[in-house]
Order: sequence, then structure tokens, then C-alpha cells
Amino acid sequence: MNECLKDVIYLAVPLPEAILAEKYRGDFEAALALIDRHLAKALAHPVRMRLELEKDILKLLRREYGLTEENALAELRSWIPGFSQTELDALRRSGKTDCLFIDGKRMYYNHFCASLLKMDPDISAKAPDYTPKDYAFLDSVIDRMKREGRACAHIHIRQSFRLLPQSVVPGVLLRVHLPIPAGDASVSNLTIHRLSPEGAYVAAESHPQRTAYFETVAQEGQIFSVEYAFDSEMYYRDISKLLNTGDHSVFDRDVPAKPSARAIGANGDMSAKPGAGAIGANGSMPAEPSARAIGANGDISAKQRTRVNSADDDMPLRTKIPEKVEDGYLRECLSEQAPQILFTPFLRMLAAEISGDEHLPLRIARRFYDYITQKIEYAFIREYASIENIAEYCALRGKGDCGAQSLLFIALCRIAGIPAAWQSGIGAEPNDVGDHDWARFYAEPFGWLYVDCAYGNIAWHKGALSRWDFYFGNVDPYRIIVNQALQQNFDPPKAFMRADPYDNQCGEAEYTDRGVAIDGFECTREVIDIR
Repeated sequence: MNECLKDVIYLAVPLPEAILAEKYRGDFEAALALIDRHLAKALAHPVRMRLELEKDILKLLRREYGLTEENALAELRSWIPGFSQTELDALRRSGKTDCLFIDGKRMYYNHFCASLLKMDPDISAKAPDYTPKDYAFLDSVIDRMKREGRACAHIHIRQSFRLLPQSVVPGVLLRVHLPIPAGDASVSNLTIHRLSPEGAYVAAESHPQRTAYFETVAQEGQIFSVEYAFDSEMYYRDISKLLNTGDHSVFDRDVPAKPSARAIGANGDMSAKPGAGAIGANGSMPAEPSARAIGANGDISAKQRTRVNSADDDMPLRTKIPEKVEDGYLRECLSEQAPQILFTPFLRMLAAEISGDEHLPLRIARRFYDYITQKIEYAFIREYASIENIAEYCALRGKGDCGAQSLLFIALCRIAGIPAAWQSGIGAEPNDVGDHDWARFYAEPFGWLYVDCAYGNIAWHKGALSRWDFYFGNVDPYRIIVNQALQQNFDPPKAFMRADPYDNQCGEAEYTDRGVAIDGFECTREVIDIR
């Protein structure tokens, strides 16, 4: 990991109390002044790095919370004519709006209104021009997967990226990374049709955060784009019998083989690639995730059931990595990953409370899923780069988007000794394309299973119980897998801190002397064919 990406681990370092007090009081200028005074002293390296990160966070918070109370009320009234200040106050007191005090003013999160419309039926019912998402298409796909055992999709997308005018420095060397589909067992016939400008470097399909890399001289109006197409195939795993009985013998049957992963050749065509190995220091990844195993026989169920309740342990539950684990990837999927996957005292207690006296890993994972989908509200949240510990933030706040809910699920699973991993990219339905995050976890007798807490959460709160149940253990094929892991370097790595140091769904850019912040560029996606 290059140094700029390693720096985010220092978010786990606490802030000095005086700085924290000014931040919570909303006096960002006073907080910044205190930070500068501290930085002028001789400090331990972790403290210095944490303070430097906090300066960026305070800047980011100003941008993320850009709506005054008057602006917030005006935005609500644009959807709901006559919406009153009293109603806005009631929403705030009930915790349904996201706002902070910044420089003496109550400031609202830029996307608070969109979040309310998406998840609060009382608000959306009052908005005559708001059209909620229709889940009939996904429900039909789920029905087909259950009936036929699988479902396929063909996805053909063009993604474009451009710097906003204030970020363009004409004539200066510019480096751009655009996300492209990763190699995965669910993907076949992946073809990159066009890269613009030509001559981009394409990372290996095994890279955990795969990109196309452009290096050129910056120009006004310059657009970077990648056009690709592939087939996606997902198989349905009916895990209800095991959840109900705990009897592995009900699954002593053949599971349809998934297609092998593919590799891009020099001309952009796809060739078969044999499965091999586990993710290691170089980021190599096996072609078939479900084939990764612990030990020679691949049996991890006994070790997964290990629970620690000793007199000298102040936590009721903690992670115990099996001694015989030989698969490096599974080791990583049982470990902490600072700053966003940490086994904090609160998360350990929460994992213990939710799992109770259950010992079967699949059932424990289901309890975590049920808790997140039923007790955590789906809500848009600020940029991840402004949050010190996303999993704990989501659990404490009781709200979170797809990524926050996925990270909470991953953290709880790893604490309970269940390997779990990040996966993200783009949800790509025929009439709905956008960023999306989900997770995977390992449980016998299946191996790797998918879990989409956000889709499950929305389904639960809308009473769509069949869809809710489906997204534990399964996902639909209408998604583009770009990132197979969290917080990974690109190939080649960026020299400066990324706009999003954890994930990549839009793209990143930098000059030779600085990075381009997230408000300095925009990305668009054009659907060419999804069916």
C-alpha cells in the first residue's frame, strides 16, 4: 500500500479533547486554529497524521453540509408545496434529518431531502411529482432465479469522467483512473469496446480495485471514457432449509458450476483464465471465490463456531483466527482493517448480543443481517472520507447507506469469526443505474455467499418479505462488480490521497503536485444495452 493510502489508518487515533470540543460545538475556525497550534509542536507521528486528516475532514464537512435552514426548507417546498418550518423542526427533533452546527449555523446535509423521499413514506406521499423506485423488475428476476435456479443479464455501459472547469489546469500532466469490471466467476464475455483517449493502461482483471489508467496533458472540455459489455450470471442458493434445521445433509447435491473468470487480452478480447490462488500482497485473486478454502479439506465450520468466553477476557465475544488457516485471503477476511473495520468494544458487545447462544455460522450471519435490515434505517450519508469508523458510525447512529450497512455486516461477521468481504460497483438495471455496495461471507456448506443489506433493508421496510429473504445468501445479476476489496491501491497507484480512499465507482484524478478533490470532477453513465 502506498503511503498516501496508508495515512487513513490514523483516523483510528483519537483527537485531542479541546479540538473535539470545538468541532462538536460547530466552531470549525477555532478547531482549525487549535490544530495548527498543535502541529507547530513536536508531536508523535500518529497524532500529527490524525490532525492533518482532520483538517481535510473539516473542509469536507463544510461542503457536505451546505444547506442553511432556509435552503433546506426551500428544497422540501420544491417537492411539497406549503411545507412548514414547524414540520421541518419536527423532522429534525425526530432524527429524520441530518444536520450539524457549523460556524454558528445549523447546516443540513446536501442530500437530506432525497434521503427522506426515498425512505419516509409520509414524506414521499405528500410529494406529487416524486416517483418512488419500482421494484417489479427485480422481483421478477428473483422469481426467475428461484424457479430456474439462475438468472442472466447482459450489460453494456459507457462511463465518462471530466474535470469541472475550476479543476482544469491546461497543459499540465493529468492522471485519471476510471473503474472497470473486475474478473469474477459471475462474469463472462467481458469486452472493453473503447477507451478514450486511446492508449490507456488496463489493470489485470484480478486486481481488487480494477481501473483503466490515462496519462495525458489536461485540456479544457476533455472527457475520459470507457465502454464495456459483459454477461452476468447468478445462481440461486436456497439456504432456508439449513437455517431452519442446521442439517448440512440436505445440501448433498451438485451445485451448478459457475463460468470461469475471464481475462482481457491485448486487443480487449476475453480469454479463459484458470482459477488459482488467494489474494496476497500483490493483490492476486482466485477466479472462483467460492472455491477458496481453509486448510487442505476446506472445512472451516468447526473453527467458525469457536466462541471465547474466558474470565480474563473483558469482551463476551472476540475474533479467534483458526490456527490451521492456510488461505491468505480468508485470513484477511477475518481481520481488522483500520480505520473502517475495527473490532471496537461496542461492536464486540453488539455482535455478542445479536448472536446470542447461536453457534452455527450461517445462522449467526443471518442474525446480523436481520438486525441490520430491521433496526438500521436506510439513509444517504456524507462522504466516507469524513467518517472515522463507518461501521461503528452506522451502528451508533442507527442509519446508513449501502456501504455503511455492508461494512457493519462485515465487521460483525469478522468479530464472530465468520470470514466476510467487501464488494461494490454499480447497480445496473434497465431503468436504474447507480453506485452500489454489498458484501460476501463464508459459511459451510456453500462457501462464499452474497448479502445485500441495503436492498434487504428497503425490502423489509416496504413489506416485501420475499425480496428481503432473497438478499441474504443471494444477489441479482444486474450489477457491475468493480471492487473486490476495500481500501486498495490502484494499478498504478495514485501519488496523492484519493477523493474516496476506500472505494472507486466514479473515478479519480490527480496532477503531478496534488490530487483533485471530489468536488472537482463529475462522472456520467450511459446505458447502451441492459437486458
